[in-house]
Amino acid sequence: MAAVYLALVCALAASAFANPNQAFSWGREGVALGLTLPAVVPALPFVYLTGAGIWDVTGADSGGPMWPVTLVYTLMFATVAVVNLWLLRRVLGRRSAG
Repeated sequence: MAAVYLALVCALAASAFANPNQAFSWGREGVALGLTLPAVVPALPFVYLTGAGIWDVTGADSGGPMWPVTLVYTLMFATVAVVNLWLLRRVLGRRSAG
């Protein structure tokens, strides 16, 4: 199940950030954000600043390459998903120990 969760988050993030003209929607991007709760909340400043930085560096919004943006966002969402899995393991471990 963990691998399916991680693959789903990565696929949603990659597809949401593959088009430079895509605005925020509650479709793929919103679902990816929802699936990465709660760990995405403290990570939002990092996601925002890193995402804005990669857009600026690549010039993706003005014809630059989009693949670095897609890769960075996918890796950020994957990292947050892994943190969620780690948190879930800790919570479940405490329940079974207690």
